[in-house]
Amino acid sequence: MQVILQGSFGHFPLDQLLTFFSTFTHTGALEILCDDRRGRVFFQDGAVIHAESSAAPDAHAVLDDMFVWPGGTFSFSAGVVLPEGIARATIDIDAVIQAGLARAAEWRSLMTLYPSEDVILRVIENPESEAQISLTGDEFRILMKIGAQRTLRQLRNDLNRPAAELYPLVHRLETSGLIAREEPQESIQTLRNFDLPDNGAQTTVVPRITRVPPPTAPQPDAAPALPQEPELTQPKLAAPSEIGGPETELLVGSLTLANGSVFPLVDPSYEIGRDVKNDIAIHDASVSSQHARIVRDQHGFVIEDTKSRNGTYVNGEKITGPRTLADADVVRLGKIVMTFHVARKVITRERTN
Repeated sequence: MQVILQGSFGHFPLDQLLTFFSTFTHTGALEILCDDRRGRVFFQDGAVIHAESSAAPDAHAVLDDMFVWPGGTFSFSAGVVLPEGIARATIDIDAVIQAGLARAAEWRSLMTLYPSEDVILRVIENPESEAQISLTGDEFRILMKIGAQRTLRQLRNDLNRPAAELYPLVHRLETSGLIAREEPQESIQTLRNFDLPDNGAQTTVVPRITRVPPPTAPQPDAAPALPQEPELTQPKLAAPSEIGGPETELLVGSLTLANGSVFPLVDPSYEIGRDVKNDIAIHDASVSSQHARIVRDQHGFVIEDTKSRNGTYVNGEKITGPRTLADADVVRLGKIVMTFHVARKVITRERTN
């Protein structure tokens, strides 16, 4: 293996490198390093036969993602062959370059919207008007994550979503007047939230929102109406006749820690404990690995202890069996205190074309 070319990935972007190694029918591996990301593109006689990185699941996605990597370094090693067990792929370089350049142009447009990830996002408070709002799972998840306030970087890390996917969704919320941006402060408290599931359903609620002038930026096509901040209150439900389509009423709850972290409860059940494999993982020595379980039934949310060492308490009373939770109940697992709220009741309907 011999490195025959290396340089700045910022000065020699991916489309130029792909064209160069393809035109001169090279065989080897192009390695690109950018921050904590590392990717490799394999060539055989000028054809791209495989690409891999920790940032994307397959060769086409890897190449598409690399078009928006902000700089870094590259090196090309001649004679490198595919590792054993990896099948050769058929990749159209011209199609990859065309799609990648389009994504890069879109990325540059997004960067004009949010040039700094230290910008603080907050949900609009003290709403003055009411409106019917529909939202997707992604949009609802983002609002729950933002909570009281969140930097754009914190939000991206929490959701584990690339900026190219996240920024348009955040921009929709902002242009709809549901969230606002603020200048960074010296210290931002980091809260830990958990993802809401995205099951392809659309959620419709009627919260109160305050409309604010949107920032000057390109508007996304057919942006849907979006929801208010995730207040732990009961919003007014939209009448079925106002929404249309098959509907299912769904109760949504939450657990809130003393530091403000919010754990949304939207799935049928949640395992809670210290082990990271739990749906809600709480890293405290007083919490058992599998401490408690919360299940949603037709009456509401029910909590039960799962043979924990230090017990599960509701309003100071140790529970010995399943216990139905009421709004504002105080739940204690070991030394960890949380407040349960019925966050909202929503009507879900299947997405239609």
